[in-house]
Amino acid sequence: MLLINQSEFRRRQLKRTLEGMGYTVSTAADLQEGLQILSSEPFNLVVTDLRLGGSGVAGLSDLHRIRPELTVVLSSSVAPEYAEELARRAGADGCWLDPYRPEDLLRILPARR
Repeated sequence: MLLINQSEFRRRQLKRTLEGMGYTVSTAADLQEGLQILSSEPFNLVVTDLRLGGSGVAGLSDLHRIRPELTVVLSSSVAPEYAEELARRAGADGCWLDPYRPEDLLRILPARR
């Protein structure tokens, strides 16, 4: 799994949580770094922030251009009333709202590890 999040604190926190759930996690600090990593490593799952650098949703097409079969799950701490619908319309495979609980992640993330 590739985790893309601008916040170093959130990256470390989510990485620790996801690894504790059995996922192997690599991280990137922004979309550009994520795209570089994705183009050189065989990921099948990306977790990123809905607002990633203002381009989280727009960045989905860039991620899928590199790997069309990629599963993308978005997280959001803003506009919970719109986040899930926006993620769905953008083509994301799932969305969770922060603050999250580990059981929320298990429900949303694919079983692939």
